[in-house]
Amino acid sequence: MRINFVLTWKKMLAALLGATVLVFLVGWSGLVSISAASGHFAPVRWFLGWTMENAVRRQSMLEDRPAGLDLSDPALVLRAAGHYATGCAPCHAAPGIAQSPVAQAMTPAPPRLEDRIGDWDDRALFWIVRHGIKYSGMPAWPAQHRDDEVWS
Repeated sequence: MRINFVLTWKKMLAALLGATVLVFLVGWSGLVSISAASGHFAPVRWFLGWTMENAVRRQSMLEDRPAGLDLSDPALVLRAAGHYATGCAPCHAAPGIAQSPVAQAMTPAPPRLEDRIGDWDDRALFWIVRHGIKYSGMPAWPAQHRDDEVWS
């Protein structure tokens, strides 16, 4: 017995419509856990991280450091330390300081930055701080017109 299956645009459209209905039925059922306490299933965690890394690398490609900006300027470093202490350390902690239990329980948990800062170039770090990361608790910079603060 030979089965002759021909893929037509009508069959493709029906399959797409069926998949869409199935996705909405699963969402409507309420059976998908959205509990932050349970964390992500390992493949989902990997996929979300991989997607975020690719998005930041692509979207930060057009960011350029302002001409003449020296990121090692002591005044800029002091300003950055103040921003970090008040805006970043509550979630990411700081060298020699433990992360709070609240930050450790977040999904995803904010990474300790001294372990991860070398993973990103300056443009990517600027982009992350300026725009934030959706669904991660990482907010965008509150003053979007102050790139000078973000670069520090």
